Amino acid sequence: MHDVSVELEGPVARDGHIFANWMWHFFSSIDGVLFEDGVIFDGRLPVKTFVDGDPTRVQLSRFPDSIAREAPQYEAKCSFNPQPAVGAAKIISLGRYGKLQINSAPTNPSDAGIEAMLASACKSIRIAQQDIGPLAVPVSFVTVPFPGGVWPTKYLQAIGGALCRGVDVHIVVSNPYSVPGGAKMAQYGNGWTCVDVGGMLVKVAMESNPEVSVEKMSQLVRSHLQISYIRSNSTSKDWPSGEHVGNHSKVIIVDEIAYYIGSQNLYIANLAEWGLILDDEVQTAQFMEHYWKPMWKQTRPAEDCPADAVMARASSDWPQYDPSSLEARTLTATAKMKDFIFDAVTVDSEEAEAFFANLGLDVDVKGILASIAEGQDDKKNKPGPVQCSQCCAVQ
Repeated sequence: MHDVSVELEGPVARDGHIFANWMWHFFSSIDGVLFEDGVIFDGRLPVKTFVDGDPTRVQLSRFPDSIAREAPQYEAKCSFNPQPAVGAAKIISLGRYGKLQINSAPTNPSDAGIEAMLASACKSIRIAQQDIGPLAVPVSFVTVPFPGGVWPTKYLQAIGGALCRGVDVHIVVSNPYSVPGGAKMAQYGNGWTCVDVGGMLVKVAMESNPEVSVEKMSQLVRSHLQISYIRSNSTSKDWPSGEHVGNHSKVIIVDEIAYYIGSQNLYIANLAEWGLILDDEVQTAQFMEHYWKPMWKQTRPAEDCPADAVMARASSDWPQYDPSSLEARTLTATAKMKDFIFDAVTVDSEEAEAFFANLGLDVDVKGILASIAEGQDDKKNKPGPVQCSQCCAVQ
């Protein structure tokens, strides 16, 4: 897995603490005892997670029990000094709380900040992201968004508008279905190809800029748009183990004078995120030298995202989620099964078939059980275009 981080000190560090303080207050307000002797006290459902490969039930709580109930809140111990230190860089901190909202006040200002940053580009936009497309049904033969999953239109409009102005747009994303530690781990590629990303970008750009002809857009794509998968080296998109290289960094560089680094993906997930825009040409130049240029040197955009394929994809059909389809029914069944199955090997397949028959889901239950069992052994991962146990029952 590829990622990037930054270490900072000064007023911006206090901003980060304040952001985290609010999150702690929110979670503390909904904390409570979930179980005692198997009885749910407050009506909230437990959260399932895995620790070292073993299933467990977790809740937000203090640890160890002897510590104070109060959160370790940050309190600034120095007064604000309006005079910047020598060598200090101009930094804008920006975040979003996503669904963590106690009142109706707007809590996602970083969305507007990133959009404005992209729209301001005059020369170049460079983006490194896990993915651009929405979370998708993980099947190999077609990539379909989850119910309600949409492309980040506002960001694509800003990037597409820049492309129409002749701005160079370079994008690096994960290889599809990059799974670092087996099916229990999160995927670091939603399944969209570079051509998918380029095709949707061009589609949105042309819809938002109708004065740009197809011929003109084709020229712009050939001369200004490059999209590539991240690579371990210029000849391989896989690690020696056969697993696909994933990209977890969230980076935007505009005109080589400012860059964003943080936790916010461009695809829509509505999570709580925090990041920074370093508005400093010297710092951006150093970041380009140490991070972007070595990474981009290993990419192969002409191979991963040919211009003709992008233009063809932009005008093609985009599959939509159909809840009655086999892949959708299998996905639903797998998700429901994983809610109560920790060891697929010990599950009675006839009981599972009866369970799903009552739900009206006509699926290959034995295939799902086999795929979950395989996914529960990280060592059984094999190289290939798909690294998701949920696909096996569909193919």
